[in-house]
Amino acid sequence: MTINLRHAALSCAILACMGGSTVAQPPAGTAAPHDTAPLPGARETAMRQLTHRLLGNRADDFAFVIDPSLQNEATRRIGIIRTPEGKIRISGADTISLASGLNLYLKHFAHAHVSWAHDQLHLPKELPGPDKIAYFDSRQQHATAFNYCTFNYTMAWWDWPRWERELDLLCLYGVDTPLAIIGTEEIWLRVLQRFGYTRDEARTFPAGPAYTAWWLMGNCQGIGGPVSEAYVQSRVELQKKILARMRELGMRPILQGFVGLVPLDFADKNPGARLLPQGNWCGVPRPPVLHPDDPLFGRIAEAWYEEQAELYGNNSRFAGDLFHEGGNSRGIDVPRMAAKVQALMLRSHPDAVWMLQGWGGNPSPALLKGLDPEHAEVVELCGEFFRNWEKNNGFSGTPWYLSTIVQYGGNIGLHGRLPAIWHNFLKANRSCTPPIGIGLTWESTGVNPVVADLVTDLPWNRRSDCLETWIGHYADRRYGAASDGLRQAWLLLLRSAYGEFPNHRRPTESIFCARPGTDVRKVSPFAASVQPPYNVDDIRKALELLYNERARCGHTPAYRHDLVDVARQFLAGFGLQAYRTMMQADARKDLQTFDKQANLFLSLLDMQDRLLASEKDFMLGPWLQAARDIAPQGEHDRFEQQARNLVSVWFPDRQPSSLADYGWREWSGLLSHYCKPRWQEFIAYRRALLEGKQASPPDFATMEKNWALQTTATDSYPLEPSGDSIAIVGDIVRTWIPLWEKSGYRPPDTTQPAPEESANEAR
Repeated sequence: MTINLRHAALSCAILACMGGSTVAQPPAGTAAPHDTAPLPGARETAMRQLTHRLLGNRADDFAFVIDPSLQNEATRRIGIIRTPEGKIRISGADTISLASGLNLYLKHFAHAHVSWAHDQLHLPKELPGPDKIAYFDSRQQHATAFNYCTFNYTMAWWDWPRWERELDLLCLYGVDTPLAIIGTEEIWLRVLQRFGYTRDEARTFPAGPAYTAWWLMGNCQGIGGPVSEAYVQSRVELQKKILARMRELGMRPILQGFVGLVPLDFADKNPGARLLPQGNWCGVPRPPVLHPDDPLFGRIAEAWYEEQAELYGNNSRFAGDLFHEGGNSRGIDVPRMAAKVQALMLRSHPDAVWMLQGWGGNPSPALLKGLDPEHAEVVELCGEFFRNWEKNNGFSGTPWYLSTIVQYGGNIGLHGRLPAIWHNFLKANRSCTPPIGIGLTWESTGVNPVVADLVTDLPWNRRSDCLETWIGHYADRRYGAASDGLRQAWLLLLRSAYGEFPNHRRPTESIFCARPGTDVRKVSPFAASVQPPYNVDDIRKALELLYNERARCGHTPAYRHDLVDVARQFLAGFGLQAYRTMMQADARKDLQTFDKQANLFLSLLDMQDRLLASEKDFMLGPWLQAARDIAPQGEHDRFEQQARNLVSVWFPDRQPSSLADYGWREWSGLLSHYCKPRWQEFIAYRRALLEGKQASPPDFATMEKNWALQTTATDSYPLEPSGDSIAIVGDIVRTWIPLWEKSGYRPPDTTQPAPEESANEAR
């Protein structure tokens, strides 16, 4: 009973912070929960199966009731009550609301945690909960997930079990409108066969498994291809499973629409076709756009939606962007073209909604001018940073989602801009055109789980002054323990890595992952920096506080994951300090200090690799093996090489590549076999110059390409972690932190913000 009383007290405090009340009255005319009908048919089964997958036998402690009156045009409401029999009864208007209610209960009453980076589900024998119904209210009716890039930087090698877990997470986090673009290859093959192509010729148009996103966004074609029949059919079967589950859970999947893109050789097969060249994207030719006045435009759209419906059923939401990250709209009446794209969607699906990505100046005011706003919605991908919703007056009245990316390219780094997310959400909801929903559209899932937790909690939160309180309760439920040390650690992380800093939208990058040079400033090619905008000593203090809770929390996978992640961030910061001292010695021609700092730098890199090898989430081997596992017979090496490309050179046959290291990962294995050899060559080269010897600069491009072309036959990596992560962090605390304290580190001058970034910059 003591546990339940403690949980109840904490629950009251959290509900107060969230602007709710532990006891609330239902809306006028709302029936009491026990008078409403249970959730019928397939959706009841789907909800119960989800709960069993998540909680096992404890699922029997929950009951779910559907009550359509809990949702109207203005508000979505969830009710939670503990029955006299000790069960938790959750009521909502639909399956997504019920799943959201289950997650809200687990977080704010049971102090458990479900996330993309491990769960903490140590539930007490007697479940706590309110004896009178507690209501949670939200003005946001919808939530979306994923942008195109997520499907490659994160999902390229996922099988059905991993997708099943993902769909459960989406449902629990309230996502009802996810992007679902797998299996689009088969649609294109069927359509092109109706316009002069053989099936073999058509298979050269789609990109390979690592590059699907950029093909569908109109940035490239055929890279990593041609796709095989076996791969195409495997994608179809996977997509059918995904869509069946999405619809079973009450989601509204977003499928690929037709926006005019066709293959580069389309006019060869269709003489007289009016094509609008789109130029290049990052050095590769973009597929052209068919002129909207060409009669073929309507015929292809009709064929597209026919073939899509035959494969995947009728649908109401479709994605597709014109002139994404560049392109050529000269000579096109953009409003008229947009109107035609939308009209053709509506001709095939009268209730269709065109879902547009808000990114890099798109959708333009001209494009929006041509649309019927009742059949269009904009997903503002990076709304907490660029705030195009504010600059464009809520996208000129087009319904929109306030979303965030924060994590790009699968990069590993503590990052979240939590204050910006918090305050921009509140500001957007006070505007004349508030968002109809929220979005989780980052390119990397499985990192920084605190961001998803905050974004999806905000719609239920009505106060603007308790982010610090919220982060403390997050620490409690994340690790299943209420501790001043854990809360203090997270307050330090909130003011450092998870804070808001001018012109910093991306994670601080690790110097270990950068291509070496005498003045390294970033790893990836765009809008990035290896310089933390915060005091790295705050990360050190947070690490020590987290480590001190090992006896209480060490059994929890979420704790071990976060402990390693924070230690990784500290070592990366220490590595930058060592690098800069090494380069200062190089400039002074001080060989003795250069050698000392070079040895320190490489030792830190080795320590980082050893640390990350202790947690599977930070290992290269599983990524490569997943690519091999989904590959059809005879394609295992090709798939693995594409997996290597995506985290290194990007374009293996185009060196130097403007996208090299965009998808960098601070992973064990990648550090030791890809990053460390580059630094060893660089250090040897600089040392030779300091000794007055003749030396040639390292050929990094060849080193990188050779690594990307290898396979596990000659270059294999562990699939399971090695070492005790807590013991390894103990070594860092005892050995490396004392060295850090003697390193002469000085915090950055935060009064000088980073250069302002253009919203038109490529990903």
